[in-house]
Amino acid sequence: MQIPGAALLVLALVVSACGAPVRTNLPTHVDWGGSSPAAVQTGRLALSGDCVSLVDKQRGAWLVVWQPGSSRSGVAIVDSSGKVLARIGDEVSIVGGEYQADSIGSQLSMPIPAACQTDRYWLAGDVTVVGSPAPSS
Repeated sequence: MQIPGAALLVLALVVSACGAPVRTNLPTHVDWGGSSPAAVQTGRLALSGDCVSLVDKQRGAWLVVWQPGSSRSGVAIVDSSGKVLARIGDEVSIVGGEYQADSIGSQLSMPIPAACQTDRYWLAGDVTVVGSPAPSS
């Protein structure tokens, strides 16, 4: 069976895109020049649509605004060098700071996609994975 040329092209594009970082709806903040807010928030990374949030059962959720150059590749959040910072479902501890919708504008390197806008944002500095989800059976 022969695959038509157009179908082969579409298949090639899909396969080549599978390993590419997904940059949609992963907002980043401006470069802090080596200094950052020093608060620490712990919670689980959750995906709602294409939006990555930090969720704490007692304190609620924040949309995470990542370090400059960060991107999402599947369920992994990677830094500008390609190092995995964390994965969706991981429990993480993130050094950074909380911002409200009315005060975050000057901290953003790009606008927050409309689908991800909220009242609470956590601007990420250092990210430490403190627990991973149990493997599904």
